Amino acid sequence: MAAPRTDTDASLAAATELLGAELPDPRFGDDAYLRWLYLDNPCGRGFWGNRLEDGRLMGHYAVIPQNYRATDRPVRMVFSLNAVTRSEGQRRGHFVSIGEEVYERAREWGADGVIGVSNDNSTPPVVKKLDFRLLGPLPVKVIVPCASIGDGWEHHEISGSFLDSAEFDRLAVGLDHLPRWGWRNRWTPEYLHWRLSSPNSAGWHLHADDDFVVVSTRSETGPLPVAVILKLMARRKAGRWLSGQRAVSAVCRHLRTPLAIYAGFNADVRVYGVQPPRRLQPAPLNLIYRELSSAAPKLGFRLDTFEFLDFDAY
Repeated sequence: MAAPRTDTDASLAAATELLGAELPDPRFGDDAYLRWLYLDNPCGRGFWGNRLEDGRLMGHYAVIPQNYRATDRPVRMVFSLNAVTRSEGQRRGHFVSIGEEVYERAREWGADGVIGVSNDNSTPPVVKKLDFRLLGPLPVKVIVPCASIGDGWEHHEISGSFLDSAEFDRLAVGLDHLPRWGWRNRWTPEYLHWRLSSPNSAGWHLHADDDFVVVSTRSETGPLPVAVILKLMARRKAGRWLSGQRAVSAVCRHLRTPLAIYAGFNADVRVYGVQPPRRLQPAPLNLIYRELSSAAPKLGFRLDTFEFLDFDAY
């Protein structure tokens, strides 16, 4: 007999406590973040599971729906996140058993595959035990801004009032482009609105001109302030890729930073910079993938665009 499901709304408070205890992060101060992430997603409700011992939550893992495109075909995918086991409950198989549970429910919902981002330590276990395939490291670039940024840039601080404004509606239209050669997340106005309404989005900015919509935030690397490029979106489908140099430079100028950090890749926008050695990166990350149906072949799956805003780094 199958174990009773534990993905109740009431379980989010206990999941938040576990995540906060094992993965300290301001997002886990209360359950508002998980409620936004698991319940408010316009692509659908998240799938999660819990493991309890003597009434205490010992393991938690979730995947959330995302809508992708593969050439001209819409595709349902799920993104893997929040895999955590309490320190004293390690090596009891909680992650693997929850994983198989939530993958089956995601498959029943219609997901073709699972995409994840893992660090170097967790990549081998998920590849071995959960049949993920390593797509490769997530590239990171450090970018020095150029002097020329062009005219017509507008800058907006992300807030509830901005997201509900006519300005946001105008900028959010037309960003859901067909992939050039692989698979990509669909940035519809509804999905972008939800993603930018994260309880964690304080200090985020949206920048735009005739060619680009850029999402950014400001951070520090030691004593040095840096602009973090969360997303680069072309406002029009050009015949060839666009250079992102002036877009990144416009962000640096607005945020008053001497450098920018960009992680990922973009088939529509080329980003030029220096890639630091992985040993010098604070938390090098890898892209992983597992098929859930034959519609997303295991060996033929390739992402053409994937950046910070496509997952939960910020």
